[in-house]
Parts: sequence; C-alpha cells; structure tokens
Amino acid sequence: MKKITLQLSITVFLMAFMNSFGQGTGSLPSNEEFHAGIQNKSGSNNQNDISVLIAASPGDGTWADDVEAKIEAEGFVDADIFLINQGTPTLAELQSYDAVFVFTDAGAADPVGFGNILAAYLEDGGAVVDATFTPNVSFGGDWTQYELYSDSGQSTGANLGIGTIADPSDPLLTNVVDFDGGTASFHNVDGTIASNAMVVAEYTDASPLIIRQENVGPANTRRVFLNFYPPSIDVRDDFWNTASDGATIMSNAIQWVVSGQVLSVASNTLTTAGIFPNPATNEITIVSSEAAVISTISIIDIMGRTVKTEEVNATSKTMDISNLTSGVYFAQISQGDTKGSIKFIKR
Repeated sequence: MKKITLQLSITVFLMAFMNSFGQGTGSLPSNEEFHAGIQNKSGSNNQNDISVLIAASPGDGTWADDVEAKIEAEGFVDADIFLINQGTPTLAELQSYDAVFVFTDAGAADPVGFGNILAAYLEDGGAVVDATFTPNVSFGGDWTQYELYSDSGQSTGANLGIGTIADPSDPLLTNVVDFDGGTASFHNVDGTIASNAMVVAEYTDASPLIIRQENVGPANTRRVFLNFYPPSIDVRDDFWNTASDGATIMSNAIQWVVSGQVLSVASNTLTTAGIFPNPATNEITIVSSEAAVISTISIIDIMGRTVKTEEVNATSKTMDISNLTSGVYFAQISQGDTKGSIKFIKR
C-alpha cells in the first residue's frame, strides 16, 4: 500500500534544532530531506495484509524505515510511515489504517494535538500499539487516559532478555523464542501500569517487556505497549539484536490489537513434529512426522525460562527430563528456518 500526502517539507538544517530525548542522537544525514506526511519506503503493496501507520519521532528519520522493513518481512502487515516530529497526521489519515504503531525519541511536533487525534482514532475503534519511549516522551491531550505504562523514566546499559512470562501460550508470544535488547537495551522503567492491563512478559531485570489490555475505550478495542525501542541493530549497533524475535513481537502486537488473533508465519510454523509420552515422567521423544531434520530442542518452563537445550541434527530425539520438577513445559523445536512449540506435562 502506497500513500503519499506531502504536507510539509522540512530540511535537515531545520531538524538540527530539534532535540532527541531518548537516544541523544537526533542528527540526521546532512544530504537527506524528510517530509511530514505518509510515506512508503519498502514498496510493499499487499492489499490482503493488515495496514498499519508507523507514527514515529525517531532520533534519526531513517530508523523508521528499518522498523517498517522488519515488520513487513514477518508477513501479514503492510506499513507506511509518518514522522510525527515533523507534522501531525489528520484523524482521517489514521482512520484509513487498521492500526497505528507509535514510538518516540524526539518529541512530537504537536504532542497535545497528536494525542487528541490518536485518542479519537482509538475511540472510533482504531487499534494502537506503542513502544519505548512513549511513557517519558509522551503525548498530552485525551491520549493520557489510554496509556498502558505512564510516568516512567528510562534505562539503558545492561544487555537484557526475556525474564518471567505470565503465560507462554499468550498469542502475543506466538513464534517468540527469545528477545535480545542489545547492548543498550533501551526501555522504560518505574512507570505506572494501567488498571486492568496485563504484563505478558518481563525483562530479566523485572521491568515489563510486553503489556496488553482488552476492552479499552468506548469501542472496547485492544492495546499493547512494547517496552523496547523498535529500530534494530541493523541501523545502530547497540539496538535490539535481529538474531532474536523483536520483529515477531512487533508483528504479533499489531495483529492482536486488530483481530485478537496472531497468525503463524508460514515459513516459521512447525506442524510436522510430535511428542510422546505426554504426560511423561523420565523421558520425552520428539519425532519429525515428515522426516524433516530437527536442529535444536529447548525445554521452556511455565515462567518462560529455558531449562534445557540440546542440539539434535536428526529426525527424532529422546531427552531426559527426570531432573525437572513436575508441571507444564513447552518443547520449542527448530527445523531449519521453521520453529514452533509443543506443550507437555512432566509428572
């Protein structure tokens, strides 16, 4: 989907006077001119996909292109970009999309105006996902009542991954095996979680990583907050690592707020393995039913912690689980480029 409505042209010379609050790197390439307005950089044009507008105020305007590319590469989502530090989209423009994905760094050109428009979009049934740094580089106006994580500070400097998981079967964690926030691991901390919101997953430092809420606003829409900065290591070497599942987390969030469901990407869906016995006491055997080679198997406990990982390189594998405590586990199985999980019970 390609929509271009150039409303305002702002040169890099003018942008040099804007502050980048989150990263402290607000300078843009000296030979590049950015436009406030809806832009499509990746060229995706699949009308069957969920349409999302990335409304962003990144420290570098090109970082939004990286987010667009990562989300679209997952499948199911077709994204455009609006740089809200250079202008403000209209309500009609937002309403032409199934969802809006928001992240900040530099402030919005009109924080109160954009907050009012975003709130009106949600109240009309629009789906919204936001991410770091919206809790501390935030919007005013009517949007404040719909924040999932508010009044926070921000933290960086410790390489963080996924910690406690409330429910590994939550749809937002579909095909999510791990997340590496990078050497910076920018995230918001010490904020207030909205009433009735659920922390789906935490970081290893116990800060929330994924927060969701249902029945938000008069239209009873869904909301998600992702507590990481969306641009990846491909644009700056301390951002989240693309060897982990940051793109999947973003795509899942967009799908869920729109439909309440998350589809498995065909190339990443495992449907050709079985596990027995189930329940099991001392051993489990995982078998590829179509003779596809299993590369690795990881055992994940109900808290989302990896308790055992084994390299396989075969079509079946028997694993000793005698030292595990009784409970529910997930066998996360990789077969080349595909991956998936099977729940089992340890007696």
